[in-house]
Amino acid sequence: MRYMLFAATLLVAAAAAEIRGESSQDLLQTARTENRKTVESIHSMYCRFRISRQSGNQPSVLSQVGEFWASGDRVRVKWNSSESRGEILIAAGRVSSFTVLKGNQRGGSVAAYDGTPVGECDPRYFSLFHLATKPGTRSRPAVFDDVVGHRKLLQARSAGDELQIELQSDDGENGKSQFKFDRRKNYLITEVSTIRTVANRNLSAKSRVTRFSEPAHGVYFPSHAVAEVFENDRLTYSQICEFTEIAVNKLFGEDVFALQFPSGCEVHDLIRGKKFVVDAGGRPIGEERSLTTPPPPKGELGRTETREQPRSWTRWILPLSVFCLAASLVVWGIRRWRLARSEESITENR
Repeated sequence: MRYMLFAATLLVAAAAAEIRGESSQDLLQTARTENRKTVESIHSMYCRFRISRQSGNQPSVLSQVGEFWASGDRVRVKWNSSESRGEILIAAGRVSSFTVLKGNQRGGSVAAYDGTPVGECDPRYFSLFHLATKPGTRSRPAVFDDVVGHRKLLQARSAGDELQIELQSDDGENGKSQFKFDRRKNYLITEVSTIRTVANRNLSAKSRVTRFSEPAHGVYFPSHAVAEVFENDRLTYSQICEFTEIAVNKLFGEDVFALQFPSGCEVHDLIRGKKFVVDAGGRPIGEERSLTTPPPPKGELGRTETREQPRSWTRWILPLSVFCLAASLVVWGIRRWRLARSEESITENR
């Protein structure tokens, strides 16, 4: 009799565990389905943005302001900073951009678009509507449902209006990612956090929406978002994005998605492997030359501190935000730490 009771207890426990597992999978499926439905219901968006940054104990500084338009697969960005200004256009699978520096030095580029964030603050990513994808694997931004893939579900639970999903990282590093959804905001993501442990150092990052607006009835859009990087629970970097004058599902004129390179701008066409100078109408003038390995703009690498990785010169012609998604922030932290360790090792061996 005792053995029968013991066996029955095991069966009940196994059944309960299975039910809990199914419940977790149901919560995950709800998050995937409802979040995708909400994000895809927004066909176009416009907003003004304002970015502030802070590194370590340094005071916060205004980094950039600008305007953002998106409709279908097309995106237009106009931005200004204290040292430069520029524009970015994504259309027909290509990204065109130019930057004008304070001394009126200018340069532009044309390249294939791989779905990654554009500019220092891409509202599609900073709003957590879209999540960063591996460069070259997709030509369009991905929603939560796209990036779950075969990642192991560690935990799924519901707490009031909040749904929390915890997944194992899929990049070979020791870590996990947590996603929080708000049912009241139609299952939009309110927070993404990622944790890694590297050589006894805890590296973590968090992207969160701290305030929403309702630009149309029942349609929500973040008006304030924060991204933070931590090392052993110490805040090392933060970036704040504020969105104003938000409009969704509006029609834009065709002129919105038209970019003209400024007169005298040298454009590097990375698709055709050519470089040329344009006139006041944005038309190529003079002889086109073959593009091999373009040099960095004068002074760009000189501004990089020796203890950090040199900035890629392509950031000058096509700025990509590495702080739009928590996972990207952690990767940055890991690389920074590994570089420091490598430099320390080189110094010790001298």
